[in-house]
Amino acid sequence: MQKKLFWPIASLLICALLYFIWPTTHTIALRKLFLILGAVAGLVLLVRSENRHAILKSSWVKYLALLLAWVVFHAAFLSQNGAEAWGELLGQWLPPYLALVAGMGLGLASQSINPSVFRFYLIAVLAAPSVAYLLLTLVIRMKSGYFAIGYWGMSDHKMSLVFYADLLAALSCAKLVAAFKADAKSIKRYMWLLPVALALYVAKLSDSLNGILLLSVSVLLTVGMLVYHFRAKVSRTIVMTAVILSVAVSLYAVSVSSNITTRWQNLVSNTRVAVNIDAYPNWTNFSRLGLPKNEQGEQVPESSYLRIAYARAGFRTVLEHPWGYGVTRHAFERLVQQKYPDVAIANSHNGYIDLVCAVGFPALLLLALVLVSVFRQLRKSSSEWAHPAVWMLGIVALHWAIDPISRDHYFETYLFIIGLFATLTLNTSTQKLDAGKS
Repeated sequence: MQKKLFWPIASLLICALLYFIWPTTHTIALRKLFLILGAVAGLVLLVRSENRHAILKSSWVKYLALLLAWVVFHAAFLSQNGAEAWGELLGQWLPPYLALVAGMGLGLASQSINPSVFRFYLIAVLAAPSVAYLLLTLVIRMKSGYFAIGYWGMSDHKMSLVFYADLLAALSCAKLVAAFKADAKSIKRYMWLLPVALALYVAKLSDSLNGILLLSVSVLLTVGMLVYHFRAKVSRTIVMTAVILSVAVSLYAVSVSSNITTRWQNLVSNTRVAVNIDAYPNWTNFSRLGLPKNEQGEQVPESSYLRIAYARAGFRTVLEHPWGYGVTRHAFERLVQQKYPDVAIANSHNGYIDLVCAVGFPALLLLALVLVSVFRQLRKSSSEWAHPAVWMLGIVALHWAIDPISRDHYFETYLFIIGLFATLTLNTSTQKLDAGKS
């Protein structure tokens, strides 16, 4: 192996293994090891890169540095539990920044190999967890004679695996739109439907309603973009057919929902109960207090009730404590306990609320500025990865609205993706500028 290729190849191998084990249970030690190795490879490649100054001067790097500086300042001067804050600063915030450097290194490593080879590599890496789950469930099917519902050891929580399947689907939807716009051959267009179907398979077999909803959003957005792009080529016959089908589906939905009025009343009543968190404090410890009943005397559904109640309590909590409790994954619970001592809640099921509860609104603002700066760079870039990056970062942002930040690998993957795609697109933009000047 040539000396100059050692670190790029090392980065490619390390990041591939790291991404595969992120959603896999009982791999924390390996994950930390690969995070360190990936960050070392990333640092070496960054120091050796001709574009290091352009990367380090980019606004998203500066905002991420300010975010880390704010977290350190918060742990030192604002945390309500300093000892715990410093401990979790190393355990919860250092690994994502190692992932950021590893992602930047992978972006730089891509310059040392053929673009088509890197394209295949990256798609294979992103698909690996979902493909492994597919093969695992097929083996179970052949041995037991039926498909087993669940996640079967791939992850300690179903959302962990579905999260990575949704990232694959987002990439595929972006590639599908690009293929249609480029008028590519049919096989190059429709092959991107396979990863979307694989992601749907993972979400369905993992019994994840949230995953299916996010996949539906991606698919509907894809269809909408394609219809808008080809609106001039869509004949009136196709439009009328679509309208007729929509009306038929609507009429069928009404006909099979004869008690639609009753269902709507139940929905409104359930929402009213969930929002009124003081009159119905069951959300604080529903395993002991049970679920409340609505005005119709029916028990409210657990999932929707708790999510709405947690969100209502979370919004009130962050307004009462805008600076946060401290760097801790249980910040939401600690703050709510100040008003409800018997509360037993690990998180708010919303990463943004958890973030503010932990380190205050400045952290949320800085994270938003990171995303804005990355999206601005992606919009100006001509890289083939700019469009997929928008979709993937968008799906992560939606996931944070329905899942807690306390699952460390979410934040690690988030910064890894930012480092990877921001570095890829920044290099392209920089090269274009240099070429124009010459």
